[in-house]
Amino acid sequence: MALMELHKVYLEFRQDMMDADINEKQREVLLKGLGSIEQSIYPMQLNGGMRQVTEAEISLLNVCATVIPEDGQVTKDDIEKIRESIAELRKVVEIGDISPTLRKALLELIRLSEESISRFNIHGARGLKKAFKAMLAESAELYGMTASNADAEPIRNSPIWATIVNHLKLFDSIASRLMKYKPLLEAGAQILIGGPA
Repeated sequence: MALMELHKVYLEFRQDMMDADINEKQREVLLKGLGSIEQSIYPMQLNGGMRQVTEAEISLLNVCATVIPEDGQVTKDDIEKIRESIAELRKVVEIGDISPTLRKALLELIRLSEESISRFNIHGARGLKKAFKAMLAESAELYGMTASNADAEPIRNSPIWATIVNHLKLFDSIASRLMKYKPLLEAGAQILIGGPA
């Protein structure tokens, strides 16, 4: 699992370098100098120990860090808002007067939301955005379980759905501010908040 996480971080680093605002020659020199680092990330034998990263590679990684744009910082206020929103979802679940399908979806949203704080601590704003995308998919799947638009209308108009949408909007607004993208709900997921697609 640790090697899989390391692999993901390495792929994110490569993508960040491809997106960095530098010329191709600089990018090529930096990545070529780090070519051997893959031997540390993908060891030939797991029981043989990992290859140590050299001082030269550490220096090049530090140079790379200066050209990769930094994400914004999540404030304590943001984390507190997320926790309050999770508490609202919990209240809805504890009411008990909801369908098993909706209950399962709410519990999954709560799990993803709590996990998002850990993801942020590990992966920064990108982790928060990934968690939000998973929540968005979970909500869209719940919405898609209805047989027709007539069945979907009561869900859309229910106070529970409003609580879910408010929760998603909170995550979207925090992640979009940190990563400087247009909020996804505003830009393309109108099905969740009503109005024209």
